[in-house]
Amino acid sequence: MNAVKDENSGVYYEIIDPGTGGTPNLNSQIFIKYEGRLLNGNIFDEQSDPSRTGWQLRTLIPGWQVVIPKIRKGGKVKMIIPSALAYGCRANGNIPANSILYFYVELNEFY
Repeated sequence: MNAVKDENSGVYYEIIDPGTGGTPNLNSQIFIKYEGRLLNGNIFDEQSDPSRTGWQLRTLIPGWQVVIPKIRKGGKVKMIIPSALAYGCRANGNIPANSILYFYVELNEFY
């Protein structure tokens, strides 16, 4: 991964495809495909049907709030999110406390 570090947050990301058109903001409802992995490679969550998403960006983990606005509709990005910008010291489902998370996200649509 040829990642860039966001200096303000510490999130690493690599834009695979920037997409086209406008960019989402924190108030946008985003429709995405994604895969989330722990650093050991275990998948903890994934969604291949964007119609099952439709979340407001401001309600998602802070690391996503930093990176998703860097791509446009049709964009694809990889991110490595420090635990402080994910779930921190709390476990969340299959995600142990203090986990650094890897995501691959495709932004299919936003409103």
